[in-house]
Amino acid sequence: LGGLVTVSNLGYLQNERPDLLVSIVKEATEAPVAIATTYKHHGQTGRMMGLAWGLKGMAVANSSSGNSRDFPQFFLVARDRNSSSYEDSVKQLQQKLMELPRPLDLWLVNFRTKVDLESQQCFREKRSRKWAGQYSYKLYRCVKK
Repeated sequence: LGGLVTVSNLGYLQNERPDLLVSIVKEATEAPVAIATTYKHHGQTGRMMGLAWGLKGMAVANSSSGNSRDFPQFFLVARDRNSSSYEDSVKQLQQKLMELPRPLDLWLVNFRTKVDLESQQCFREKRSRKWAGQYSYKLYRCVKK
């Protein structure tokens, strides 16, 4: 019975349905992937872990070489403890984006603050939907400067 639960992916059902977003990422991605979310509490960490688990499974199923660059990078953008602002973390995210090789597909998932991505040469993919399960998302294509 335990094997059936595991094989059927019934062991830990997540109401957020990361599998839905994972399949969208798989279909829409044209470049290496970075995923960013705003962070308030451990719930966001769990949601990103659900995505990471699904994306790892997808890479294994696609016979990925297992190289770490084949897997997405994840960024948790936290609020400043004193001001409750995301400003400092957004600046750190923008700095990291400048360091990542291009082209890059940046997915903002459940991202709850404003961020200027055009200055980073990242442009929103207008054709993408906005929801997958309980995940809201936006896809940005980042190009060389």
